[in-house]
Amino acid sequence: MHIVPVVELPKTEKAYREWVRAYPDGFVINALKEPDDRWPSSMRVMIFHRADCMRISPATPKRLNVRGHTIKACSMTPLALTTWASLRSEPLLFCCRCDMHIG
Repeated sequence: MHIVPVVELPKTEKAYREWVRAYPDGFVINALKEPDDRWPSSMRVMIFHRADCMRISPATPKRLNVRGHTIKACSMTPLALTTWASLRSEPLLFCCRCDMHIG
């Protein structure tokens, strides 16, 4: 049996908090919901993080992780997220604070 890695897109702040709490060793891509030319080019990128990165922490008060202009693609496998990202038009960057060592 072949198991397909799952990418979850939490729709609420609560769902995102619960995912990060359940999978602290997971991975998250932060991206604009609908990137277009209204955003500066520096914002039209996707950033790959570890789920425990403080830059995307759901514990930060009043931060809009999924209700604002951004989405969080969450998965336990980097490959699932990079595959998801390859279907979008923005460049994928890695968070400099997460010390990404994936392969």
